Amino acid sequence: MNTNPTTNTNQELSLVDLFIKIIRVWRRHRQKLPIAIILSIVGFGSAYFAFSPVYTTSMVVSSKELSYLTANPIIETLRELIREKNYEELGRRLNLTAKEAALIYRIKASPLLQNPMELERVRIYQNREEAAPREAFVVEVKVHKNEVLPKLQDGLLKYFEQNTYVKTRREIDNKNRQALINRIEAEIAAMDTLKTALNQAVTRTQTGVNLINPGEIFEKSAYLKRFSLQLEKDIALSQDLQVIEAFTQYSKPSSFDLKKTLALGLLAGILVWIIWVLVVELKRLIQRAESLIG
Repeated sequence: MNTNPTTNTNQELSLVDLFIKIIRVWRRHRQKLPIAIILSIVGFGSAYFAFSPVYTTSMVVSSKELSYLTANPIIETLRELIREKNYEELGRRLNLTAKEAALIYRIKASPLLQNPMELERVRIYQNREEAAPREAFVVEVKVHKNEVLPKLQDGLLKYFEQNTYVKTRREIDNKNRQALINRIEAEIAAMDTLKTALNQAVTRTQTGVNLINPGEIFEKSAYLKRFSLQLEKDIALSQDLQVIEAFTQYSKPSSFDLKKTLALGLLAGILVWIIWVLVVELKRLIQRAESLIG
């Protein structure tokens, strides 16, 4: 296949002309580049110091009554209070002052990632003897100051515990525990009567031979008593939510730091300069076209 030397030469000349035009545009507008960069860096730097940094952290919560699907609508009320900046009501619900509540930037719930190590940690933490399974979910918060995190964590747990749905389910659980305690106490009383009868039979007989082993009765009675005491303790310390991983107070904010903000300002300044040059050159072309027409 033959190539046309004339065509290649014209293409090379076109590229050279384009390069020369770019150099001329650069020379005409190079003084504007430092101005655009400086203004952009100053603007981004001012915004960095005007807005407080944001710290992100999360806690893993385990619950028999709540899951991610049921906890998320409960948190939605808090999110709405944050959006409308109703810090008085937000603080009242989370047991915080209005000033402390104003430090909260965002709250959200999410399902626990299906990470094998995380799931194993949840399984080890939870009581394996519990009849009802527990579900774990993540509560993530963004705050302007880390100092509010301990009180915020306590406030969130109490907020969940005081929810009507959770309180009703907890009351039902406590009633079931109390009914089980009553049955255990009746069983222990029956065993005590049986132990008394066995002791009297052993005292009257010379051989001491019994078809029932008294040791098994004493062992079962002791086990039931321990179980009853544990149920009473569960009622006294009735709390549905358990914290598997608490909030962590990180020293570095999750938002842009100063270096990243200034670098972003530099890039934004170059972009502004390019747009500026394009607008000016487009205006020159329009004016030239109008003068030729006129």
